[in-house]
Amino acid sequence: MFLRSCLSFVLLNVLLVDSRAQNITAAPREVALSVGHEVTTSDQAKVFAECTSLDMDLRQAFVKLLEDAQYSVHETNKLAGKPESKLLDAKIVDVISAGNSFLSHEKVLAVKLDVYVDGVKVKTRKVTSSLQSGSLSNSCSILTRQAQSLAVQLVAWFNKLR
Repeated sequence: MFLRSCLSFVLLNVLLVDSRAQNITAAPREVALSVGHEVTTSDQAKVFAECTSLDMDLRQAFVKLLEDAQYSVHETNKLAGKPESKLLDAKIVDVISAGNSFLSHEKVLAVKLDVYVDGVKVKTRKVTSSLQSGSLSNSCSILTRQAQSLAVQLVAWFNKLR
């Protein structure tokens, strides 16, 4: 019985190592990425005027996470017309930055991710992060950390779609 369980353990580890090696040597998957924001209120416009790099911070987080997951990330028009082309369209759809750095913060960030395959929207997911605190941090750095956290959640969700 002991010998059988040892052999099973060795066989399982060999299979796991083999499957990991196949994943590493597999051709990189390609995906196009578009990142932007929607402004629907004057308060949101003020936030984007103050935090001018928020879109770029979100894009950088997506690119890093997708490349870590063995994706080759391209501009939107690079994959147009290729069969099975995938486009990720990420948009910041809501942002609230209220309060000040001494008394309290109220920060809300919502990101929506649309997944297109061959130009047809196949999936959508929206995630939201909210924070209330009284730390001595500026608004943009807090919103950037929220954007990075939301990118982690959305890329994990996208990886499960395969």
